[in-house]
Amino acid sequence: MDLRYTRSGSARVGGNVALGAGLLIALLMVNPQTGAYVLACLLVLTGVGLRVEAALIALHEQRGDR
Repeated sequence: MDLRYTRSGSARVGGNVALGAGLLIALLMVNPQTGAYVLACLLVLTGVGLRVEAALIALHEQRGDR
């Protein structure tokens, strides 16, 4: 098993979960509460960061960098 592949895959899945949770919180807010939107924003930013990290890992895998 390639450790980089599992790290890339888990980062991608974690990013998807964080993005989905953040967007779901933002969309389902009926009463505007600042704390919920801050949490949603942090989750979305974390999700984007994890997706970028997974993409960079996959790019290094394709190039053969170690």
